Amino acid sequence: MVARNEKHTIERVQTGVRMEKRLLKVLRAFADYNDLTLGDLMEGIVLHVFDGKCPFSESSLGRIRELKKFYGLDLDSSHLVEHRAAPASHDDLISEFRELERESQADAGGGPGNENGPIVEIHKIPFVSTLVETALFLAFTGPFFNSV
Repeated sequence: MVARNEKHTIERVQTGVRMEKRLLKVLRAFADYNDLTLGDLMEGIVLHVFDGKCPFSESSLGRIRELKKFYGLDLDSSHLVEHRAAPASHDDLISEFRELERESQADAGGGPGNENGPIVEIHKIPFVSTLVETALFLAFTGPFFNSV
């Protein structure tokens, strides 16, 4: 078990997660309203959801309801089905991950605006993108949100 006062080094990477347009508008507006970056908000939501906790206070849930109404976000977690190509097999994902790892090692020098090294493109793996999108979507429309 990890001690509570133990500090962890956090390495952030650039990602290009795809998500529903109106959901993104609500996320951006909510982040701005709370003076957070979109990345910080998403990170906090996902960590709370992974811990089985509601990431929002009662007042935040009220603000989210207002933003959902304003941006016309009438979806809930049952609408998370998207028409996509057949899912990649386990072997395909491992192969794709290894290819990204090789590209990352080849680019180890980084570039302008990427002071922490190469930009990791793991978001291209369908499982990772879907996992993050699902966690965020559930945070805004799933059991936590609807239980209030």
